[in-house]
This record gives sequence, C-alpha cells and structure tokens, in this order.
Amino acid sequence: GQVKSRGLEIEGAAEIAMGWSVKAAYSYNDAEQVGTNDGKMPANMPRHTGSLWLAYDFAEDTALEGLTLAGGIRYIGERFGDNANSYELDPVTLVDLAAKYKVTEKATLAVNVNNLTDETYVANCGSFGCYYGSGRSVMGTLTVRW
Repeated sequence: GQVKSRGLEIEGAAEIAMGWSVKAAYSYNDAEQVGTNDGKMPANMPRHTGSLWLAYDFAEDTALEGLTLAGGIRYIGERFGDNANSYELDPVTLVDLAAKYKVTEKATLAVNVNNLTDETYVANCGSFGCYYGSGRSVMGTLTVRW
C-alpha cells in the first residue's frame, strides 16, 4: 500500500525578555492509507503533536553567569495502534527539564530530565505488540570542545 499525507508544521523561537527565550512547535498531519486500509490513518501516526520550551540564561557579571535553566512540555496526540484503526492509543503530555552550566569557554556541564512526572504511556505498537515509552530519565553530560 501507499500513504497519502498532507499537513502543516510551524515552529517559532523568540527572546521574550532579557535572558528569557521560548521555542514552540506544532504539527498537523492528515495522512491516510491508499489500498488495503483505504482512507484510514497509518499506525502510530498522531494527527497533532506539539512542544513548548522556555529557557532562562543568567546574565553576565552575576553570581550565576553561564547557567541556563529550561523546561518544556511535549504533546503527542491520539493515534491508532494498527493500520486497520481497530484501537486507539491515548494522547500524552510529557514534561522535560534541563540545566546547563558553561564552566569555561570550552567546557559545559549539563543535566537533562526527560519525562519528569514519570508518565506511563504506550509509545507505539507493531507486529510484535505495543511498547511503553521511556520513563523518567536523568542524564548528565560534560562537553569539551577543542
């Protein structure tokens, strides 16, 4: 079979005040199968997705210079678990946090927390069954550039 897909993606970023920045994205996907399941949505393909991310960079010449704190939400809309559209997967909204500190001009420390609320959700389904999305995860990184 084939899939016919039309939609819209929009993304924007702005500095909304001194040190504050925001990024937002939204996708609308009108997809349908052509052939075997004619007119039905493909499996695991949400019609609506979106995200919003807010960050604050502490000003130079302050005690917290080099520190960035951020947080955001991700939305994954309803979708079907199979190509026959016989069952739906619930929508989910996930919360993420991040902190980054510029140690030197070449070194940065960061901590990211994904799925802060440890939301339990079905991420996708396939021929071998359905799979849960990742639970809360915390990752620290040290990046050195030379």
